[in-house]
Amino acid sequence: MNIDSLLSVIIKKAEAQGKSELIDDALCIDCRGCVRAPEIRSNECVRCIVRHMADNGSASKVRMRTALDTELSGPAVDILGELASIYRSASSMKRSEDSRSCRTCDHSCKMVFSAAWAGFPDPYFDAARSSLARIKTTSSECTVCVKKTLRAIDQAELCLGKVKDAASCAGGD
Repeated sequence: MNIDSLLSVIIKKAEAQGKSELIDDALCIDCRGCVRAPEIRSNECVRCIVRHMADNGSASKVRMRTALDTELSGPAVDILGELASIYRSASSMKRSEDSRSCRTCDHSCKMVFSAAWAGFPDPYFDAARSSLARIKTTSSECTVCVKKTLRAIDQAELCLGKVKDAASCAGGD
């Protein structure tokens, strides 16, 4: 089994997530269908919250809905909002892949970023760069796409480093 098929399995699992909506100043995420218990310290929950914030916009509170709701607020939600902003900016590049060949390409921005973010909170940026370095582009559009994706990876990594530094300062580490 090659790395690309493994990454596609990870991406499909990451896409399976509950519904969410903004209610007043809270992002409410329905966690009832999830097999995991809501735990803000788990990578899976953080990844899910960031994706929902990227889709719905940031809020001052996050409410994980189960039989017993869990609510987050304060600096933790601010940091999650910053991470969602990084994720959203990477996602905006994915939307530029209009052609059919781009949508089915294993090295499209969407596939590369989805695979990289699967490692969140320590995204697989180096693996994403390596994946792009190995391909031989077949057209000028592919070359431009690869260069844009590499720049987006660099930007996301830089922003994530700043967020982690802010989080460690906020946490007193």
